Amino acid sequence: MRSKASFSPSSPAGEVLFQRLRNQEAENKDLRKQVRRLEKKADRLSKNNADLAAKISHLEDRLEQAHRLLSGKKSERYTPADKVQQGRLFGEEPVAVEPEEEEDEYVLVKRKRRGKNKPVRGPIPDHLPREVIRLEPEGSTEGMKYIGEEVTEYLEYVPGFTRVVQIVRPKYVVCKEPRKGVVIAPLPKRVIPKGKAGPGLLAYLAVAKYVDHMPLYRLRKKFQRHGVKLSAATMGDWIAKVATYLGPLGDALRKEVLRSGYLVSVR
Repeated sequence: MRSKASFSPSSPAGEVLFQRLRNQEAENKDLRKQVRRLEKKADRLSKNNADLAAKISHLEDRLEQAHRLLSGKKSERYTPADKVQQGRLFGEEPVAVEPEEEEDEYVLVKRKRRGKNKPVRGPIPDHLPREVIRLEPEGSTEGMKYIGEEVTEYLEYVPGFTRVVQIVRPKYVVCKEPRKGVVIAPLPKRVIPKGKAGPGLLAYLAVAKYVDHMPLYRLRKKFQRHGVKLSAATMGDWIAKVATYLGPLGDALRKEVLRSGYLVSVR
């Protein structure tokens, strides 16, 4: 029988086997690194796929809305002026849309005959100032008796005008005691110290800008038609000063709104 050869690490066969084991361990270490990199890459791809799916869903919703606008009911349909540009909105070739034939609709409406009563016009408010124009009959009324009068009223609009308020403060000096100095009345407090805008003008600008939605450049042109030149920077500073004075009122209004149980956001 053949005798079994003894295995020794120091033998040539043992060194070859240990070298192979070391190489295999290094390969396994590299493979584990590659697996970790592939797992991270898979996570990134999965996240990208989720983002793309959300974008696709959003674009499908927009496409459906556009389809409803183009092919919906006549009262809800929107036909763009430039159909070529509209067709390229989603990166697609424009599709010609054939006009639908309009159908004649007949509706039977019963109308009540109006009576002979004339419509009643509402009275003109009494608080408005009146400009009285008195028209006497042509010719002489000598020898006639006044028995009454006919009054006819209509509304008229007087364009707004700008006026200058001039504060004059006389200065006095005591004749017998001139050393006491000059005696003069104190200057009333103004909204903007040393400013050229009065409270009425500031209130008008704020209401016109934020209530009537008139931009400052239009207000500037409006004043120019009346011969008053105001710079846009000056008007902006006036509006900012008014906003500063109205700050406490805005804070109080915000607190009152936040105390309510129902809020509506309008954009």
